[in-house]
Amino acid sequence: IYASPSTDKATKSADGLRARLDEMQTVIDEWKPMVPDAEKQSFDNLITRFGEFRTFRSETARLGTEVDPKAANEQGNNEANRANRKAFQAEIDAVVDADTAELSAVNASLETFRSTMMMIVAGVSLFGIVISAAFGIFFARNHLIRPLEKMTDTLKAVAAGDFQHEVPYTDNKDEMGEMARAVDVFKQNGQQIARLNAQEAAMRQKSG
Repeated sequence: IYASPSTDKATKSADGLRARLDEMQTVIDEWKPMVPDAEKQSFDNLITRFGEFRTFRSETARLGTEVDPKAANEQGNNEANRANRKAFQAEIDAVVDADTAELSAVNASLETFRSTMMMIVAGVSLFGIVISAAFGIFFARNHLIRPLEKMTDTLKAVAAGDFQHEVPYTDNKDEMGEMARAVDVFKQNGQQIARLNAQEAAMRQKSG
């Protein structure tokens, strides 16, 4: 928009900017129902900042197509523009930080659960020696240890940013299911954050 020689030439860039803003709004609308109660305040702050972000850039598009690109440049190519973008990014980062903290709490819970299960495994194995060592080991391995290992691998993958990793056991009605559903929420949040950041970065790259 800034580099366009006329309002007519700025229209294509302005339309692209408006389309990106619409995409970001769609991401936020899809994301909102998935936000845990503990993070609703941070998410509300993100929505507020996005409103400011959208208003600012919509005005840039309007000036570029209805007044002239020079006016758009004066309105948008300045420190106020950059401060507005940074404030929006800060709210996205706040949600990321909240997710990270919650994910750490789930990880601690998983470790505690793992220790408890190991004690149970030991008990089951001991009992199995008396009645049937083979049955005890089979049960412990397939119903306790393997699911725990799988959930731990999933948690590490999500924490590392692999939001395509499938979260197992989300349909379970036990503690494993509760932790799996919590990890799945963080995975979905991570996917939405990644989409939002990618769109904002693309918009920033386009606007220079």
